[in-house]
Amino acid sequence: ESILGIGENGHDLGSVELYPNPARKVVNIGNAQNLELERADIYDLTGRLVQSFSLKEMAKAKELNVENLASATYVVIIKGRDGQITKRLLKE
Repeated sequence: ESILGIGENGHDLGSVELYPNPARKVVNIGNAQNLELERADIYDLTGRLVQSFSLKEMAKAKELNVENLASATYVVIIKGRDGQITKRLLKE
């Protein structure tokens, strides 16, 4: 996991969670600090964008449907107002 960008308000994108992982049908993004998140982009390991979700106006958690993704490892880039964080997702 890596964090890019520096938050001005002390907000920590590292607090954003991705669960359950590995996932089967859905994966949740947990946002306990109510950070201003904008989008989640899911990429395969070749760098191809395979799915994108808007996170605008989300509450403490948002459920993402990943049922149509093939069983593989993916990279999820969660973008917020104060930067972005990269998470790894294993789809069963």
